[in-house]
Amino acid sequence: MVLKNTESTIAYRCPHCGSGILAMVGVFALSGDMIKLKCDCGGSELLIQKCGEGKIRLTVPCMFCPKPHQYVLSHAAFFDQSIYTIPCGMTGVDICFIGHKDEVLSALSDNEKQLLDMLKEALEAGADIIMLDNMNLETMQEAVRIIDGKAL
Repeated sequence: MVLKNTESTIAYRCPHCGSGILAMVGVFALSGDMIKLKCDCGGSELLIQKCGEGKIRLTVPCMFCPKPHQYVLSHAAFFDQSIYTIPCGMTGVDICFIGHKDEVLSALSDNEKQLLDMLKEALEAGADIIMLDNMNLETMQEAVRIIDGKAL
């Protein structure tokens, strides 16, 4: 009998510092009680728990909401998809990415571009104050370049 090596990459963007947090999660790692994927800044953590009937519970920090969101996924959704994205229920913006490493990295990069597009939309709508505190340094530098004195 050959055991299938079942693992997925999971990522989220820290709502405090804006960094993309990425980790590999294997099916055997889920045999424990809980996995915590913490940001180096200490400002957030994603929780992964195995629950009954082959389900996986995620508690995902959100860049837009004050509290994390909870989701329950099937084993297949977590391990068998090339990419599975989870959106914030309030904004519809993806906040968690699960799947093959290359696909997750690509989705995380697309998410950063989406955040900058939202910044441009806010400027076009006449926003005069824009908070950049939940962006990583590289994205914040690009945001400052885009704002170019049009807002505080």
